[in-house]
Amino acid sequence: MYAQEDVFIVVGLCGVLVVLTILILLKVRGMFAHFLPNPPVATGEELKQAFSMGLPDGETAISSELEKLNQLVAELKQTRKELEQQKEKLEEALLLVEKDNFRKTEELWEAQQLQLSMLPRQTPFYPGYEIALFSRPATEVGGDYYDYSFEEAGKNLHIVLGDATGHGYKPGILVATAKSYFQTLSGKSKAEDILQKISEAILSLNARGLYMGLSLLKIDGDLIEMVSSGMPPVLYYQSEAQGGKVQQHSLKGMFLSVAKNQKGNRKYFRMHSGDVLLLMTDGLAEAQNKEGELYGFEAVKNTFELLAPLGAGKIIRGLMEAGEGWRGEKGFRDDVSLIVIRRK
Repeated sequence: MYAQEDVFIVVGLCGVLVVLTILILLKVRGMFAHFLPNPPVATGEELKQAFSMGLPDGETAISSELEKLNQLVAELKQTRKELEQQKEKLEEALLLVEKDNFRKTEELWEAQQLQLSMLPRQTPFYPGYEIALFSRPATEVGGDYYDYSFEEAGKNLHIVLGDATGHGYKPGILVATAKSYFQTLSGKSKAEDILQKISEAILSLNARGLYMGLSLLKIDGDLIEMVSSGMPPVLYYQSEAQGGKVQQHSLKGMFLSVAKNQKGNRKYFRMHSGDVLLLMTDGLAEAQNKEGELYGFEAVKNTFELLAPLGAGKIIRGLMEAGEGWRGEKGFRDDVSLIVIRRK
């Protein structure tokens, strides 16, 4: 083992070596100091520029962007306020429209009830005949009209079928006019005179686009007298004893109120047992299927020929079923009215 004095000597020598090494390094650095650049010292302005590096104008740019952001927020608040005001106005307008629609619906319902009240509720009875009347409006207020009246002695039965142009309350005015004249004059005036007076009454309304087709019948025993103007053809089925065929009779004439002195055209039918007379407006023949094709008068004629041997009510039901089968879900574009007069 080493003596204690030897250890102290070694430690002392190591300390001397460390000091000498430090002095030598300092001397060397001093010798080469003039070759080394001074380390950069950043000023406050340089630090500020370094902080704002990447922005266009430093603090000015930040302030400008903040100002734009505040302006955008203000504009958004104003837009939201205006939208809320517009929403309130829209809700008020919708409420007014809803109230107006309710009022119009109520008025149309009242007009419909008024027009329905002008149609007879019962089917007329006349000895030796089976009669069926039918009408289906395409809208709340239709333009089709039928009615009947008996002469005072009950000898003759008068029947009317009319078709006013359009839908809504306007044709309802024509229906009311026609009913008033028919109930007042039937059995007292000739059919031609009744047509003329109704035409003159419509003309006196001074309303454009108001026209009406009308057919008047008088049943006197086995004889039917018919005067018509502006109406579709009449279909007359002769009983199987006479061949069982359908004849089509067109009583040409203009709509009432188109010109003055309109008296229509006249036709007589001598009814035998099993004979059937079909009067109609154009709603059934003008029924369209989904392809837009019309059912047509020829189809009505063929269907009627098959149904004619049946009762009057069954004839109407069969015709309507055929029309509904043709149109499918499309619905009738026009009012449909049918009158069947069958000789027993």
